[in-house]
Amino acid sequence: MARSEVTVTELLKYNTGYVGVGDAIDLTNDHSIDVSDIKDENLLIVIENATTETGTATIVASAAYSEYTQGDLVLAIGASETMTVALESSRFKTAAGLVLIDMASAGVLTGKIYASRLV
Repeated sequence: MARSEVTVTELLKYNTGYVGVGDAIDLTNDHSIDVSDIKDENLLIVIENATTETGTATIVASAAYSEYTQGDLVLAIGASETMTVALESSRFKTAAGLVLIDMASAGVLTGKIYASRLV
């Protein structure tokens, strides 16, 4: 089954506030983010856990680039917590230009996922 795409919001790097566009967490299909036109460390992901228990989100390492040997990045997101991570593309970007995120590999996650491109 196809992964749910996460909407990417463009953010200016300096002195501008934004309201992000969040997508509902999809535990069935997981998520992908199209990063084909996002350079280096200019991707910011925010995952909000609206449940009363901890859940995990796994950002999947991709063998397409040099740093994949560092493996997946597993984020334990506590009850009612919001976690933010800036990604380095050579570890996670697939050959198709996607970042893949598996949701709730442990526990439960509900809430929203946000992706922002810094420009």
